[in-house]
Amino acid sequence: MNRIYIAAWLLVGMTMPAMAGPDATANRFLSDTPSMMDFGAVRLESHLRAKEEFRDVSVRYDWDRNRVVVLRFLLLRNDDERNLEDDCRDWMQSLRAAAMVFDGRVFGGREYSNFAEFFGHVGFRRTIAGQPEDDALVSLDKIIVLETQYGRYDDSNWNADMEMTCTGEVVGTGFSVSRE
Repeated sequence: MNRIYIAAWLLVGMTMPAMAGPDATANRFLSDTPSMMDFGAVRLESHLRAKEEFRDVSVRYDWDRNRVVVLRFLLLRNDDERNLEDDCRDWMQSLRAAAMVFDGRVFGGREYSNFAEFFGHVGFRRTIAGQPEDDALVSLDKIIVLETQYGRYDDSNWNADMEMTCTGEVVGTGFSVSRE
């Protein structure tokens, strides 16, 4: 009788589908916790993309440059005659206004920009390694940069040729231009 139970148990066990689970790649991402830098970049990007004029931006931390980059990539036809430096100046002014930065200063007596705020905790502040969060957010403003990369294409060649990049600090008034 025991042999019949064992045979039945084995038969049922062999006919059940195998249980799938995450592979090593999925486990790598499941076990890596997001940081406040990750969360802040997502929050800031979502906030900006909700506005029509910033729907094409991305926000990322550039490890090699130690910068939080608010990036816009603008692909223009070769026959587009807009002045890129004027476009960059207008875009930076709009972004800085969204960050509550005017004339190179944070508006309203605040210590840090609206952009830095997205990297902080919600509802409370923490001191980590002896640095209060508000001080850390002031320091974070110093590494937030606004950047536009301009590329050109025509109908016969869809490979974009990079033309110009402009970069400026969020708490600032100017920007630098590099031509490709």
